Amino acid sequence: MLLLTLLVTFLFSTATEPQREFRANWVATVSNIDWPKTKITTTGSQTQINAQKAELISILDKMQAANMNAVFLQIRPMADALYPTQLTTWSSYLTGTRGRNPGYDPLAFAIEEAHKRGMELHGWMNPYRYTNSSTSHASSDYMQVQHPEWLLSFDTNEEILNPGIPAVRTHIAQVTKEVIVNYPDIDGIVWDDYFYISAITAGEQDAATYQNYNPQGLTIGDWRRDNVNKTVKEVYDTIQRVNPGIRFGISPRGIWSISKTAANKYGVTLPTGITGADNYNSIYCDGLAWLSQGTIDYISPQLYWATYPTGSSGQDYNVLAPWWQSIANKYGRHFYSSQALYRGWDQSEIGLQIDKNRAVNTTSPGSVFYNTSYFVAENYGPYLKTNFFQTKILPPVISWKTNQALPVANVQRNGNILSWSASQTDGSFVIFAVPREFTPGSITGFDYMLTRHWTKNNTFDLSNYNNLLSSHGFAVAYVNRFETMSTPVYEYDIISADVASVKSTFHAYAEGGKLNLTVYQPENVVIYSAGGIVVYQGMVQDKLIVDLPRGVYLVRVKSEIKKIIL
Repeated sequence: MLLLTLLVTFLFSTATEPQREFRANWVATVSNIDWPKTKITTTGSQTQINAQKAELISILDKMQAANMNAVFLQIRPMADALYPTQLTTWSSYLTGTRGRNPGYDPLAFAIEEAHKRGMELHGWMNPYRYTNSSTSHASSDYMQVQHPEWLLSFDTNEEILNPGIPAVRTHIAQVTKEVIVNYPDIDGIVWDDYFYISAITAGEQDAATYQNYNPQGLTIGDWRRDNVNKTVKEVYDTIQRVNPGIRFGISPRGIWSISKTAANKYGVTLPTGITGADNYNSIYCDGLAWLSQGTIDYISPQLYWATYPTGSSGQDYNVLAPWWQSIANKYGRHFYSSQALYRGWDQSEIGLQIDKNRAVNTTSPGSVFYNTSYFVAENYGPYLKTNFFQTKILPPVISWKTNQALPVANVQRNGNILSWSASQTDGSFVIFAVPREFTPGSITGFDYMLTRHWTKNNTFDLSNYNNLLSSHGFAVAYVNRFETMSTPVYEYDIISADVASVKSTFHAYAEGGKLNLTVYQPENVVIYSAGGIVVYQGMVQDKLIVDLPRGVYLVRVKSEIKKIIL
């Protein structure tokens, strides 16, 4: 009865997991919301640097333990940088002083540490924000010295880079280019929800810009939206030219518009019963434009409301998530919902939202949780792993881009070191550990996924998995920058493949271009190519003749393996 109960529990818990899923956290650096809490007040202070690094490692460890597969780290919170830059300046959130060098490269460190834990890192950038109501900059700041005319000021003591100035758009694209050129291993660039400020009034703060940069004679609203859309396109085009394997996403506010006129423009229906801010007409944020123009790879709207009746029917997650999914489907892009941990709901509310994400999309569901401090403080990691993220999994495939992923070859294990050869190098690898009674059967899912691994030398150290070495076989698959995975290829032991066993269980040889096999008692026989592909599997009573193309094959009967050359 206990065994039956455990089996039923296992089947029930894993049946709901999709084949692919995007699982990420927003790690906010603005105002040091999530990281870092330690400031480097003295450039190069190793004690302070180590403390800052340890804080991020702790966050990443907890995400890894919850089987997350991506991190959204804020690297440009306030027209600044959490990396060495020639175009902006060091962020004050690292050191307490804007422009001060911390003495190490936080972004390089974050990418390396995220990849060590099998997670992608997407650089979260705010394109326009310069100051807010609680943060100002000295008059000697680089932007006020170099381009004071770029700043758009509001009575709320907030300033943004003016989206209506073409040079601003180019600057934002160049800032992005600096990141993706200097950090080619970064996996994505993502924006949050700050565009124009809702305090802007018609024809006032940007009246001169509207007059000078509106050759098409657009209305003020259409012109502002077009300015943002042009920035999005310029950034996307820059990424495609420099490194198209880096994905670009945006996380707008969760209600696109309440305007039927706006909906009619795109031939869509507004979500039923939804009320609230009309972001299309207040901050001039038009997510449907980016989707319809194909200038983003994914959209992650901030659906920071509960499912009704826990929340308001006017902002019902159960209505908004399917609506956004339908819009993403319409334009052939991905929708990864941003969800609010900070709202203080019972954890089960987030569970209901994950269920809804999966119900409306079985191919590319996704959850991005805000914010990481609540993820840690409210113990969301164990809850998510126990109830939803039981297994490691890859993000959804970016199917609209070039997707070839060639299998690796020559997978070998020498002691604790697993090695292989690969013809494609711009990507990562998935390491599988399969119980030996199931090897070398085909791997069709991620049940046996050990980790995702980024490497330049095509090796993986199994030292942390010594308990699996005698009971599991290992396989390796290549994953390209668009998440397409090749067929996994099993390791084989060169010694046992080349040297006959003293006590053989079968005899195999090549004759007449065919593989001939004799087993000394009925046994299950598996034949696979040197590349690890199973070409025959079945019970053999006595003799077997298999007509195969010329090549090298491995024949396995029980634990004995022999190499045959045809």
